[in-house]
Amino acid sequence: MDFLNNTLYREDVDSSCKNIQGIQKLYETRIFITGATGLVGSFLVDILRHLNKEYETHIQIYAVSRKIEKLEARFGKQDSYLKYVVGDICDNLDFDTPVDYVIHAAANSYPALFREDPTGTIIKSVEGTRRVLEISKKCGVKKFLFVSSGEVYGQYKTDEVGHRENENGVVDILSLRSCYPLGKQIAENLCICYGEQYHLPIVIARLCHTFGPNALDSDNRAHMQFIRSAALNNNVVLKSEGLQERSYLYIADSASAIFSVLLCGEVNQAYNVSSLEKLTIRKFAKICATLSKKNVYMQLPTNEEYMERSPIERQILDGSRLRALGWNANFSIKKGISHSIEILKDIGKV
Repeated sequence: MDFLNNTLYREDVDSSCKNIQGIQKLYETRIFITGATGLVGSFLVDILRHLNKEYETHIQIYAVSRKIEKLEARFGKQDSYLKYVVGDICDNLDFDTPVDYVIHAAANSYPALFREDPTGTIIKSVEGTRRVLEISKKCGVKKFLFVSSGEVYGQYKTDEVGHRENENGVVDILSLRSCYPLGKQIAENLCICYGEQYHLPIVIARLCHTFGPNALDSDNRAHMQFIRSAALNNNVVLKSEGLQERSYLYIADSASAIFSVLLCGEVNQAYNVSSLEKLTIRKFAKICATLSKKNVYMQLPTNEEYMERSPIERQILDGSRLRALGWNANFSIKKGISHSIEILKDIGKV
């Protein structure tokens, strides 16, 4: 389904384009994006497609996924500026065309996958990243951006501002649930090592809890379940007290921040991708329910759902370093939720 056919989604993509710092550096470049059918990757591809169509920027896009059927279902057929690269980043991905930028957004990033395939989750983070770094080294890229996560901070007592990029918390290495944050930690260090050893310009974007209408149906994170329930005009089900505090960001802001870090970020640095807003999980659920004129109900989690839950009580990211690049969020959390619900209803994807 091509989301760019939806008016509101297209307007949000255009707003995101106008929020990219240093956007002129993208014009007439070649960009390789892994995880191109996921929440983050697909929005990045949509931004580039929109720039080409509306602003004639002549950007060559290489969208990577394991199956061409998924790419065609999401974006349609290939054209002169959109090319599909089909392969598994951990196995048979072969690419040697010169490119200017690489954005590595592929990952097992949903809680159900952490439980069902913890080994695959950590391997994809580490070995998948190594293979994409090798491709980048071979293709002589100007800059490589690794999409990481705020989960790398683990358990850490933060002040009101939140986690800063130079801080480290505790991740329980004996927990299956740690396959995701530990994999991201190792992959980050691998990127830095490649940057130093092979003179590959590296930047890292640590995303907070990102949401949007283009999330895959398999995305079972709590906040995406809330949004889908609201779009279906169902009551919102909360499976914990919901007192955990989080930084949330709408995908249109997250994507413009990623491009801003790619184009303007300092090499060998990490940037938290977050706004000044923060909410409890319960408050996020309440906003979704209120927008759809429904209620929030409590329900005990299944054993599987309990295993998937993050142990982190307060995951707030300090985005000061990102804002120093000139970037600021265009969308409040409530506006992002509202747009997500409206777009999902309009395209009938729920």
